[in-house]
Amino acid sequence: MEKLNNYLQLLPKLARCNDIYLVGGLIRDLLLKIRGEVLDCDVVIKGNVRQISKEFSNRLSATWFVLDEVNQIYRVVIKDSNLRFDFAPLRGNDIREDLKSRDYTINALAVKIKDKLTLEEKDIIDPLGGLEDLNRRIIKAICEENLIADPVRILRGVSLSSELNFDIEEHTLG
Repeated sequence: MEKLNNYLQLLPKLARCNDIYLVGGLIRDLLLKIRGEVLDCDVVIKGNVRQISKEFSNRLSATWFVLDEVNQIYRVVIKDSNLRFDFAPLRGNDIREDLKSRDYTINALAVKIKDKLTLEEKDIIDPLGGLEDLNRRIIKAICEENLIADPVRILRGVSLSSELNFDIEEHTLG
């Protein structure tokens, strides 16, 4: 976690903005105290994602590459580390709008990146009840349209249910 914090502290300086967030599955896994072999850090930024991610990579002598140029998604892999950063633009006007475009409530969690990553409840942005669903151990879709737009998300829900030993919420199954 200390290494992750060191890397994250660099981002606000590079972005020169306040709209930079760690989002998604890493927050879920850290809250559940799950440590995978690779830590996937999803970062959303309101700003020039390509430039910021490239500069981040250069500062860390890491590997930078394009995942999806059309949607401005870039990956930074840090050598000799289990950390991988995926950078994407903030969808919508603010982080709450961005989180509403995700698949499941337990993945729609965000923390503003500032001095140090803290996972205290007051620091977690959770407009859709993801923390409650984590506690209840359920996989709940944010909305049907998000799953229809990307059907792979349906498989991700089944996979998450199996990995985490969570139940899939009844309405999500329907």
